[in-house]
Amino acid sequence: MDNDNILALINKTPNTLMQSIAEGVKQRRLELNWTQKILATKAGIPLATYRRFKSHSEISLLGLVRF
Repeated sequence: MDNDNILALINKTPNTLMQSIAEGVKQRRLELNWTQKILATKAGIPLATYRRFKSHSEISLLGLVRF
């Protein structure tokens, strides 16, 4: 990650940052033509965990790192 990207993160609230990450994960999932279930399986998390992350931007740090 370059300095510009790091500086862009500083001004985000935790909720805004998590929403941005969730959107990025979704975009990458769609680029790969993966279903939500495929992504969750590959990340080693339950599908319900992925859906909660997608809709509420809530996930453990370990779950997030697995993406």
